Amino acid sequence: YLGGFRYGKMNNLGKLKTARGDVMVGEYGEGGRWWPGERPLWSGRLNGDGVLRNKSSLETFEGQFVGGRFQGFGSLISANGDTFAGQFRDGVKDGIGIMEYHYGGRYEGYWSNDQRNGYGSMKWPNGDIYEGTW
Repeated sequence: YLGGFRYGKMNNLGKLKTARGDVMVGEYGEGGRWWPGERPLWSGRLNGDGVLRNKSSLETFEGQFVGGRFQGFGSLISANGDTFAGQFRDGVKDGIGIMEYHYGGRYEGYWSNDQRNGYGSMKWPNGDIYEGTW
């Protein structure tokens, strides 16, 4: 860990590289720690803007964290090349956003709990378009 400390714990702006090779650059509050198996692999201590590069899942998230989870606006690049830019709540896509799929499809619209939900439009690589409620 390279960054600020307060009372012997990680605090303020810093960079953490785990033994697995995951890298988090951003703001830490009250000693943020790494917990395997969670998404985004951080306890409820990480707050503020930052970048998470998860070496094991090959995901990269850039945006806002609240309580150790993706929150607010951000972008997520998945291991398969899918790219999402939009709103997150409690670590999942929730709100308005744009997903560009690795196969050439594109969805613009509303999301709820990581799923397309509400009004949106989907365009497939063959030119087909659906606009409406999901």
